[in-house]
Amino acid sequence: MKMLFAVVLLGFVTLFDPVYGATCKSNTTSCVATKYTQAACNASKICACADGYFPIRTGCGMKYSKPTVILPDGNSFEVLEGKSAVLTCSTVAPVVDWYYDNGTFITTGTIYTLASASAANVGKIKCKGKLEKTDSEIDSDFSAAKEIKLIKKT
Repeated sequence: MKMLFAVVLLGFVTLFDPVYGATCKSNTTSCVATKYTQAACNASKICACADGYFPIRTGCGMKYSKPTVILPDGNSFEVLEGKSAVLTCSTVAPVVDWYYDNGTFITTGTIYTLASASAANVGKIKCKGKLEKTDSEIDSDFSAAKEIKLIKKT
């Protein structure tokens, strides 16, 4: 009999092989109740997740904690026009997406390097921790937006 092993670490669930914890057997309507799953299958033959957990491809997962954007100088940062700035998104999520405060997507990666500061690419910036590239119910909320201010060359 295959078993599901899970570890909660810093706000997320890591599943070890084998990972069949969320799929019900075709000949039964019951699941093995764990901290992460309930004892009943739903109509789609998926084990219902425990409160606070959401179905993911490999079982049930807990929503990632809200990440933090780390700037070199705290809550805001001034960068000279044409120069670079490096922002880091602090999260345990395996995928990080960066956005402007208006919701426009910028890029993917834990570290965002603004290569050549201009009026078009500065402003309030935030990040989001995700399980994978596609959206999931366990993705984090957005971080608080941090402001990158442009200093124009004279």
